[in-house]
Amino acid sequence: MINPGQILQQHYRAIQLIGDCGFGQTWEVDDGGTIKIMKILQVPREIEDEEIEQVISLFEQEAKVLTYLHEPGLPKVEPEGYFIWSEAGDEPLHCLVMEKIEGI
Repeated sequence: MINPGQILQQHYRAIQLIGDCGFGQTWEVDDGGTIKIMKILQVPREIEDEEIEQVISLFEQEAKVLTYLHEPGLPKVEPEGYFIWSEAGDEPLHCLVMEKIEGI
């Protein structure tokens, strides 16, 4: 996936991995001096194409909803907070950068 210190989208610097599960990872990232959270979706290759499309669609839907909702307790997501990132030869990673809410 990614490594500490790695830069994504020319401005998100990966600081540390804070969560890892079957469908991806959660990272703390630095966005020009502001600490944020980045969720990375990596769909396992062993699931069906139809399921892959559904998982990606749900992740994109989460990004859209969080971009438009501005409620206490929900992390803020900038319009450019959702992106697809890949390096040569690697599977594309669907990424969602959001506000870090302390204590959560």
